[in-house]
Amino acid sequence: TVFAPRALPAGWVPAVCVHPPDGRRVHGLRIHFHAAYAPLPSAGVLEPRIAGIAQTKAFLPELSDKHGRPVRLRGRTARFEPWPPGARDETGRAFHGGVLRWIEQGTLIEIDSRVLTLKQMVRLAESLAPVAREPSAGHRAAPTAPRQAAIANSPR
Repeated sequence: TVFAPRALPAGWVPAVCVHPPDGRRVHGLRIHFHAAYAPLPSAGVLEPRIAGIAQTKAFLPELSDKHGRPVRLRGRTARFEPWPPGARDETGRAFHGGVLRWIEQGTLIEIDSRVLTLKQMVRLAESLAPVAREPSAGHRAAPTAPRQAAIANSPR
């Protein structure tokens, strides 16, 4: 199952990458969110960005303590691992956030950010919904209702 935000805060621009990029079979998907006012980085360059959402098939039934501290999210226990204390970018600015991960519908979802706080990352996670597939024989796509998201502009 692939998940995407139902709505994006004003000024966020998504960029989608599949892994491996040149393979016949896709093993994962990553959505990067960049600020609309900043030029997009060249292919393969991750920073600067607001956040990233990686999605791959889950090979474990659940995550353990080694994946971070427990956080209640979407009716299940997610795991949050903050960046190391004192971590800074190349300009000396302190990192916020870390990596928030959980398993849902057989998919391992990981949100990482150096910009968003844990609270903002949880809001982004709560805005995710399964992407409706084109109906095929015997399958009906599940409708998803858009929702207003207030992630980046919320108080820290």
